[in-house]
Amino acid sequence: MKKRFIVKKKKKRANKKIKVLILLSLFLVAFYSSLCFCARLKFKSDHQELLNILLSHSNSFIKEKKDNTFLVKAISYLLQIDVKRPSTLLYTGYTGIFKEQEKSTHIISKNVEEKQSILYKEPRVYIYNTHQKEEYQPSSFLEYSVSPNVMLSSYILKEQLDKSGIATIVEERDIQGEVSRLGKKYYYSYTVSRKFMEEAKLKYPTLEYFIDVHRDSVSKNLSYLEKDGKGYAKVLFIIGKENPNYQENYNFTKQIFDLMESKVPGITRSIYEKAGEGVDGVYNQDFSPNTILVEIGGEENTVDEVYNTTLVLGEVLKEVIG
Repeated sequence: MKKRFIVKKKKKRANKKIKVLILLSLFLVAFYSSLCFCARLKFKSDHQELLNILLSHSNSFIKEKKDNTFLVKAISYLLQIDVKRPSTLLYTGYTGIFKEQEKSTHIISKNVEEKQSILYKEPRVYIYNTHQKEEYQPSSFLEYSVSPNVMLSSYILKEQLDKSGIATIVEERDIQGEVSRLGKKYYYSYTVSRKFMEEAKLKYPTLEYFIDVHRDSVSKNLSYLEKDGKGYAKVLFIIGKENPNYQENYNFTKQIFDLMESKVPGITRSIYEKAGEGVDGVYNQDFSPNTILVEIGGEENTVDEVYNTTLVLGEVLKEVIG
């Protein structure tokens, strides 16, 4: 009896192992099938230029993923992409593991060449973001590893101006990090951005125009415009009335405002003049009569909408500056 009991017990254990192996096999088959499905996908975008910008400045937008498990390594190996940085899908328009991956290095090389040629020019425009952490609404898979914050607008604008022959630099130093390091509160951001502006001007004496790009906090019904089937993030300009050069800054801003409206009626909200208790009142606009503060869209606007608007702003700045 004892022997029969032991045999049955062994059989039960063996059956359990078989079931576990079957389940594991089914899981692996399902997992591989999912990979195969993903491998057949091809990701596209109407904004190839935007994707190139994301790639070129990926250090500013990519959220690094520290997960380095066997699963992550396996997927990366099978799909020939870096799962921790899904923007690598954009290098090829991803065609999957069933076709030979042709690395579109010519796109990146072209961007590098363009940037190197710009380096030889003396910059005229300085773009910065006093509030660098203001984010937009993610809206697609392509933004999965991209943090679409307000700095994206700055890089899109830089690309447009650089292409027009107007050499432009973007402030990449961490303004909020410096505020924290100094033990100051959020409102101190304008003091730090002013310090960075002064240092940039010393380094590049040719700088003439200073653009502080923000994102507003209004709801989408106030920040969105649809025109001819295209979505735009509406623009608001801020003018500090406590600036002694207020009128000069206002005239410069009004010129940009009017041109934007002439190109896409309704794309702007207003020129908002601020002064008094509880506001900055100057916004570093006393630094130069060619200093503007522009708020592009709100937190519910998508990257595509911001992109469309920034292209219009770039066209206008090209006319005003060029």
